[in-house]
Amino acid sequence: MATANNNRLPLHRGDHSFNLFIPPSYLLGPTIGNGEFAKVKLAYDLRTGVYVAVKTFSRRSGRYMMLDEQIIRETLAVKGLRHDHIVRLYETILHGNRVFQVMEYCPYGDLRKFINQKGALSEDHAREFFGHLMLAISKLHSVDLIHRDLKLENILLDSKLRLKIADFGCARRQIGKTLHTITGSYAYGAPELFRGDNYNGKLTDVWSLGIILYAMVMAKLPFRDKGTLQELLDERKEPPALAHTLSLECVDLILLMLTYDPRNRIPLQQIYSHPWLRARELSQEE
Repeated sequence: MATANNNRLPLHRGDHSFNLFIPPSYLLGPTIGNGEFAKVKLAYDLRTGVYVAVKTFSRRSGRYMMLDEQIIRETLAVKGLRHDHIVRLYETILHGNRVFQVMEYCPYGDLRKFINQKGALSEDHAREFFGHLMLAISKLHSVDLIHRDLKLENILLDSKLRLKIADFGCARRQIGKTLHTITGSYAYGAPELFRGDNYNGKLTDVWSLGIILYAMVMAKLPFRDKGTLQELLDERKEPPALAHTLSLECVDLILLMLTYDPRNRIPLQQIYSHPWLRARELSQEE
């Protein structure tokens, strides 16, 4: 099986966990992740000798129309999109009643697992990781693509410990100034999204980035995801508690991103110039 340092390794003849062949060239192996509609399996590409991740969908569930829409949306969203911090989708295969999305394999798993193992990250470490996310989201927003489901579980770590954004099943192109579809997770979603308002998708992604940065430095989420909708919205009107050991700049950036009223929330382009994020660039220049 692939190690964390190299995805290009030969498959051992005695490894019988890779026991299903998917044309044109993939041997499907053990499950490495589970979602609402799909399982993610490790696979081996016989053409290239590279391990890949394969998201497998069954169209027998009775919800296949919704599922097909999600698969098509995700495929179109990332088709031709190349970026160091976005998981690459190689191809989508229809085989019988199953659909397989062949993707880049990220052997260190997701960011939630990483934080659960490591605990709260230092600000320097969080700043490096957050910089990866900023580069990826900037790329998406530059082509008016809104992720809408940014969360720890959808951020993966590759063999070089670089963060990569995955799972574009909720992604939408923002044509015009607003979107209106409710989607994503209560724990990470912006208040205006769940109120049913028309919303600026770029600013809802910023809110989710604020939740993720909070989780990096606090090793927990700032808000509940259970309760009545009004209770959840009321909780988000107040700034979340932050450790007194955090720098004022870090606290300031988190609170600017987790601003309840999207009209006052910091936009993505201003995050780049925030003193907390700029600290890394300044230290590299010295």
